[in-house]
Amino acid sequence: MKQRAGVFGLTGRMDKMQDRKGFTIVELLIVIVVIAILAAITIVAYNGIQLRTRDTIRINDLKSIQKAVELYKAENGQYPIVGSWTGYCVNYGSTATYIPGISSYFPTQPIDPRWKNSSDNKCYIYRSNGTDYMALAWGSAESICSGDPGNACNSADIRAMDRPSYNEATFAVYSPGASTW
Repeated sequence: MKQRAGVFGLTGRMDKMQDRKGFTIVELLIVIVVIAILAAITIVAYNGIQLRTRDTIRINDLKSIQKAVELYKAENGQYPIVGSWTGYCVNYGSTATYIPGISSYFPTQPIDPRWKNSSDNKCYIYRSNGTDYMALAWGSAESICSGDPGNACNSADIRAMDRPSYNEATFAVYSPGASTW
């Protein structure tokens, strides 16, 4: 069979390429592996983003609690008094209104974004003697380095929420006199 000479002498090669109608198994496997790698990277990144987002919510909730407690003190001359730690979790009273008297500043007191059930052991807790106070996101921090908010590898926001007298996965806001609680 005589091959015709086409434009630039490529007709023979083009005929062979036109006979090929699909992908080889190797090409398909390469595409599948690339997609799997991209999916794995995306899932890992997404999970990390979720952890950091919940910790950001915790930090913002505690800063809001701090503002409400400081407003309460400005109006009443003392912080809302609670003799022992209270919170919306099993070990601390399971009460949704764990800071008395701040309903005008906070109609609904915040609860932890992940541990929303009062039967969990991780929650926001509060304690005050009237002169000093501390509010904590108790044991629920998820994206901190080495379980310590004060660790240098954490962001400045997380380091600022460290509870200096305790080394654990806890964020805190407090008056100066309560730093050792």
